[in-house]
Amino acid sequence: MTDNKPNEPKETAKAFKVPEVPMKMPDMPDIDLHSSVKCVVNKTNSFLSTLEHQNNEVSNMVSSRIRPVASQAKYGITRVMEAYEMRKYYGPQIVAGSATAIGILVAARRGRVPGVFMGGLSGAGAYRVVYGESGMPDWK
Repeated sequence: MTDNKPNEPKETAKAFKVPEVPMKMPDMPDIDLHSSVKCVVNKTNSFLSTLEHQNNEVSNMVSSRIRPVASQAKYGITRVMEAYEMRKYYGPQIVAGSATAIGILVAARRGRVPGVFMGGLSGAGAYRVVYGESGMPDWK
């Protein structure tokens, strides 16, 4: 009887061996890690400095163009608001002028009855804008 141990491979199964081929690494130049990091940091700082300089130039150019436009717009809005606040002093003229102008335009285009109707509606709208009241009862 043969003396086979259960964990050993049988004699009939041959082990396959992979031949060892020595791998040849390409020649790498000697790189100093400290100098490489220093170089990368310097290039990054230079790049960021250039970006900041260009950002400042664009920002200055835009703000120098916007500042006068903004001041003119502020002046115009102030004038419009002053005129809007003065509307109550000229309320009857505004209401009558709006009703007459819209009435004449619609009457010329559509006829007398629609002209009178639209003149009345535009007068009511102008009254609402000037005095802030609808003139209608509150039906709550």
